[in-house]
Amino acid sequence: MSTGMDDDEIDLLDLWRVLVAGKWIVLGVTLCCVLAGVGYAFLVTPVFQVQTYFLPPTIKDIAELNRAVDMGGDGVPLTDNSTRYTPEYVYDFFLRNLRSRDLRQSFAEKAGPLNVGELHLEKVGGKRSKDKAFYVLSCTSHDPEKAAQGVNGFVAHVMEHTRQTLIGDVLSMRNDRITFLKNSIAAKRKYGKEKREDQIARLNESLEIARALHITEDKFSGSNISSAAIYDLGVAYLRGTKALEAEIAALQNRKTDDPFIEGLRELQEQLDAVSKIAIRPDNVRVAQVDQPALVPSKPIKPKKQLIVALSGVGGLFLGFFAVFFLNFLKKAKGEGESAAA
Repeated sequence: MSTGMDDDEIDLLDLWRVLVAGKWIVLGVTLCCVLAGVGYAFLVTPVFQVQTYFLPPTIKDIAELNRAVDMGGDGVPLTDNSTRYTPEYVYDFFLRNLRSRDLRQSFAEKAGPLNVGELHLEKVGGKRSKDKAFYVLSCTSHDPEKAAQGVNGFVAHVMEHTRQTLIGDVLSMRNDRITFLKNSIAAKRKYGKEKREDQIARLNESLEIARALHITEDKFSGSNISSAAIYDLGVAYLRGTKALEAEIAALQNRKTDDPFIEGLRELQEQLDAVSKIAIRPDNVRVAQVDQPALVPSKPIKPKKQLIVALSGVGGLFLGFFAVFFLNFLKKAKGEGESAAA
């Protein structure tokens, strides 16, 4: 047992002597690697990351949209199935637009050289985060000022596009409602005119019968029977020629049927209210910018301290390898010479 331990001690001593003898090689190789790492760390172009953070809009931020959807000034719904906008819906629409390639391309054409393909949108805290509303948009670039300006510009571009799209949807509903109400009013007026013409035709027929029967005075004068009941019974001619001629003249000289058309005024009131719907874009926010993109003070790449440290460690191991390899060559050469002798 002691012989084995002695052999191990001899081997370790041999290794130590080899390292001591080649210490300058180890030091030289390590120094070269460190200098190479330092050179790389300071000469490589640094990469910066700019970030901006978002939160959903508040109910107040989208109240202008819902006010337009809910009413046209007098409590008139835009549509029978109008759906109110929620902060979650608006925010999700905004996030989808942030990912839109078309919007990135349109902004790139507008803004110039910024490579918006480097933009990344992700939820803060990872996919398992409980706060699903907190998102960050980041961009890496060699020019931090340009990147910060570009990210903020892109966010403003997407916000404006999202806002105008939502406003356009509401105004489209408004225009559809206006068209529907105008058509309904026109139809009621058309039917009102036809109804008046039908009434005149019935009265003329009753007038001919009254004349044929020589009935001039109203037989129902002083009775409690309504005009509608008289017409339903088909005995309107009993009202006499005087009353019938007067009613026919009144109907023929009527300038407008509007006061006599049931439900027309309600439709006109709705049309007036819906036509006044207007949305102020400045009162609509599709997201909250919790923090705009700022110019970073430090790059994310290269990590200089890490590079120098890894260069030193790598140089040290490379130096050890060089010393042992040279020692191996030296021994091999010595054994070769001994064998030759």
